[in-house]
Amino acid sequence: MAGCASGPARVDHGFGFDAVADSPGIDVLDYRYGTSLAPGAHMPASVREKGGASGGTRTYGPMVRGDTLYVRWRVRATGVVRDETVDLRARLPRDMADHMVYFVAQADQLQVYLVTPQRRAAGDPVIGPAKFRAYQVQRIYPDPVDGLRSQKAAQP
Repeated sequence: MAGCASGPARVDHGFGFDAVADSPGIDVLDYRYGTSLAPGAHMPASVREKGGASGGTRTYGPMVRGDTLYVRWRVRATGVVRDETVDLRARLPRDMADHMVYFVAQADQLQVYLVTPQRRAAGDPVIGPAKFRAYQVQRIYPDPVDGLRSQKAAQP
């Protein structure tokens, strides 16, 4: 029994992205959701070591709630490579049961969404990728403050 209680708690939830549908013109070169070893929660080493790219992944099952999300992507049109590590500790709910962490890489910005298991009410706005329009979705990164900070930095 003591062995069952040790280590971080695992909870059924998901992680994913679909660069083909949501990020045309982007190659996802590496990604890692927390420390999960679940298939799909990180770029396979064999693909990463050969310099490959991933078109997407979707995994669901018992995983440790991720503390970070790391993504490295290349903009095909310019060849620019970007990477970002998002601190998820204060952005995710304590109870991740049946939720999904989903990201969209854009040319110069990473968008991270939390897809909840709750259905979206008819009058509520659609947030995030259209594939999740039936569910309540929250953009958890960048924060509105981060977006405002980025806009101010871009102004002359």
